[in-house]
Amino acid sequence: MRLFFIYLVLTIVTAGNMVSANQASRSIRGKVVDANTSEPLEFVNVVLREKGVANAIPMGSITDLDGNFNIPNVPLGSYILQISFIGYGTYEQDVVLSTGRSSINLQVIYLSEDTQTLNEVQVVGMRSQMRFEIDKKVFNVDQNIASTGGSASDILENIPSIEVDNEGEISLRGNSAVTIWINGKASGLSADNRAQILEQLPAESIERIEVITNPSAKYSP
Repeated sequence: MRLFFIYLVLTIVTAGNMVSANQASRSIRGKVVDANTSEPLEFVNVVLREKGVANAIPMGSITDLDGNFNIPNVPLGSYILQISFIGYGTYEQDVVLSTGRSSINLQVIYLSEDTQTLNEVQVVGMRSQMRFEIDKKVFNVDQNIASTGGSASDILENIPSIEVDNEGEISLRGNSAVTIWINGKASGLSADNRAQILEQLPAESIERIEVITNPSAKYSP
C-alpha cells in the first residue's frame, strides 16, 4: 500500500511537469522599435486579449531595455495583440496560436509617433485677486467671472468689509460716510445719486477696486 501511494505521487508530479513544460513552450515574443529612428523602445505595454471573449483576463508584458518582450504560457487560441506607448500610436495585430505551433516570433514591430498635434498652446497667467499696499487694499476684479453682466454694486457686494444694502447704499465696516473716487479722481457722487449711478455702471468696465480705510491728505478725507 505504501509503495502504490508513492508511485501515484510521482506520476502526478511528472505529468504536471510535462504540462508546464508544454505551456511554457507556447509563447509570443517580439521586439518594439521606433519607426523613425529604429531605436528600441523600453517599458512599452504589450497586452494579449483572447478574441471573441468579452470577460477574458488579458495577458501581457513590457519591453526590456532592448525593446524585447515575451509573453509565456499562452494557451491555444486566437488573440489580439495590442502595443501602446505614450506619444505613439497604438499597434494591433491578430495572433493565432494553433496545435503544432510552439511559439510565435513577431520579429520587429515598428511604432510610429502620434501625429496629432495642437495648433496653438496658450499659457494664461492670472493676477492675484487681492494684494496689500502701504495704504490700501487692491482687489483685481477684471478677471472675476461672477461679475459678468452685473453692475458696480454687484462687485462691491463681494468685496470684504464693504456692504451694499437693498437700496444700493454703500458702507465700509458699517460706516456709510464713504467717498467714492473713479480713476483716481473725485467722482462727485453724493449720497443722493451714488446708488443709482453705481447700479448703472457695468461691471465689465471696472479693472480694480481700491479700499482705503485711512486716507491721506491726497484724498481730502
